[in-house]
Amino acid sequence: MKRAAALLAMLLLFATGCQKEPETIVLTGTVEEVNDHCVLISTEDWDHCDRAIVTFDGQMEIPFNLMAGQKLRFTILPTIEQTYPAQVTAIKVVLLKEEQTSSRDDDIRQESSFAQPREDGGMQEENLADG
Repeated sequence: MKRAAALLAMLLLFATGCQKEPETIVLTGTVEEVNDHCVLISTEDWDHCDRAIVTFDGQMEIPFNLMAGQKLRFTILPTIEQTYPAQVTAIKVVLLKEEQTSSRDDDIRQESSFAQPREDGGMQEENLADG
């Protein structure tokens, strides 16, 4: 009986010890804030948390400038700090979508309109964005 219990205990330890954590995790998020060595993102496809602070592995090169509004895909290490927002370390980052940018002049031009005199003496309103 003792031998069977010992064998069962060894089998149980062996089975649980063989479960391998994933080597990396991939998540997608939108940059909310950029700091010196990390970014705060809102995650889109990660069940673990809706926001994360992503720090960068010291040897990782980022081939673009990080800016708020960008959509990025991160490959992170499986170690996740259990805080809010979660804290993770990225070993790879890919730019999926640039931030939405528009100049103030474009915004004003799209919203502005002015009145033109019509042939019948009335006023015809035209949008500047139309030309």
